[in-house]
Amino acid sequence: MNLLIWNVRGLRSSESQQRLHAYVKEKIVQILAISEPMIDLDVRFMTHRFGFSRVISNSSCHIWVFFGSFRDSLLQVKPDQGPWLVGGDFNVVRNASECLGSSDGRLLPMEEFNHFILDSGLVDAGFEGSSFTWTNKTIWKRLDRVFVSVDWGDHFHSIRVEHLCRTVSDHCLLFVTVSCHLNDMHRLFVKMKRLKSHLKWWNKTVFGNLFAKLVEAEQAVWLTEEVCEADPSELHWTCLSNCNEDLARVTAMEADFWRQKAACRWLEDDLSVLDCPDFSEFHSVISDLEKASIAALPSLEEVRATVFSIHPDSVAGPDGFSSAFFQHCWEIVHPDVLDAVLDFFRGNPMPQGFTATTITLIPKVESAHAWSDFRPISLCNVTNKIISKLLYTRLRDVVERLISLNQRGFVPARMISDNILLA
Repeated sequence: MNLLIWNVRGLRSSESQQRLHAYVKEKIVQILAISEPMIDLDVRFMTHRFGFSRVISNSSCHIWVFFGSFRDSLLQVKPDQGPWLVGGDFNVVRNASECLGSSDGRLLPMEEFNHFILDSGLVDAGFEGSSFTWTNKTIWKRLDRVFVSVDWGDHFHSIRVEHLCRTVSDHCLLFVTVSCHLNDMHRLFVKMKRLKSHLKWWNKTVFGNLFAKLVEAEQAVWLTEEVCEADPSELHWTCLSNCNEDLARVTAMEADFWRQKAACRWLEDDLSVLDCPDFSEFHSVISDLEKASIAALPSLEEVRATVFSIHPDSVAGPDGFSSAFFQHCWEIVHPDVLDAVLDFFRGNPMPQGFTATTITLIPKVESAHAWSDFRPISLCNVTNKIISKLLYTRLRDVVERLISLNQRGFVPARMISDNILLA
């Protein structure tokens, strides 16, 4: 959630409106608070001008708050219930260090302001950027700030306040970014996304272009062979042997690259997300002991066995991480993987990126050109596969009792040809 707070000191000019609209669009602002607009509020024009659906103002029309379809709008925020945030131009500093160019010896307003903060149970959210938010080109002060309640950290992951540059006003804009708490599945997804960006950088800057390296290795072998033909000394033969070893290594890397791209299991094989079952429908089929076993929190050993049961050459999902990654890096990633699986079994919903899939078309014939010539498959993330396989393993012993006898597919010891014999 992003908030923008600004003492605009006049919003009549088109320059002020254009600058504010640009900030709202660039920063993807959900809540916009404006003080001292110095014009009458035209609700229809202003909401359309800045891209919001609703706006409220105080009785003097000196403060406007714009918001869209945000679930917890400002009308529902009450300071005595849950976390709350206060931000804007307070027109007073907390101590002398927040004023430059003037001694500002009014101690009483500072004391009253600090007592208000203490009595309200608020803490300063801090800031990034310039130390002062207001200036008249002679005096500099920090008049604009953001406070949060003391229990803010119990409900939100973090808050970040940035002092943006002054443009048409003598006050800075305050850009506030609030990060909500992440559940364990979302936390694992975010970590893998961050790791993916670093691996992309490493692949480009450190590992380099594999195909260019292959060409260079082939050229080195070719040039060294010519040297050996002209002067077959022991030194040149040693150089040729080293070049051949480099070529073999790069060739093996190329084979690994295409094997991972194709997800080919060579001569071993030819070339679904489960919801948590509703046990209330299975009273007459599954015993209480079996229900408890299916819904029990999995152990680390059970999760590890599931991860290593997935073929390392199985194709990766949209996040780009194959099962081979989890197996090779198990000692590093297993705490986060276990927390994510336990998070699911505790009933928390899966994040959107966690359940993302890639639809791929596999040609069934050569020179495929029609839709019927392709077989669609859905590629899901390995994290999703781990949970699905865990559920499958637990349901495997009872699934035959849950599925009608007419259903033959995907059930062990049943064949679809049995239905033909019955017909």
